[in-house]
Amino acid sequence: MMYLLTKKSKPWRMVIDEKASASLTIEEIWRRQITDKKGFEIICVAALRSVSVPARLGADGGAEFFSNEKWQPAPRPAAKEQ
Repeated sequence: MMYLLTKKSKPWRMVIDEKASASLTIEEIWRRQITDKKGFEIICVAALRSVSVPARLGADGGAEFFSNEKWQPAPRPAAKEQ
């Protein structure tokens, strides 16, 4: 299953394909703009950290950020199925 993720201002797009490799580096995922769900969560953490937001992968593998003295699930970008 594939999804196209975009921000409304369209600065980036990412395709999530379960057949894609998550073993790529963050730079390779960003350049190719395709990854699996795990790789997408890694990209989300990297994006949050790039703007000085404390972020990590939670126990369930989802991106989390630290706010109000606790870890919270990261907001999900707009997505549509292709």
